[in-house]
Amino acid sequence: MKLNYGGTRDREGLASYIHLNETLFDSQRRDCYRFIDHIKDL
Repeated sequence: MKLNYGGTRDREGLASYIHLNETLFDSQRRDCYRFIDHIKDL
């Protein structure tokens, strides 16, 4: 399965997996780490 954050024709969007996305963000959270930074890192 190919993924990216927003999804495209041939890739499924990670944004559609809300709970997984929140869990990944929480595991990487640190001082001054914003959700937009999390999206860019993916």
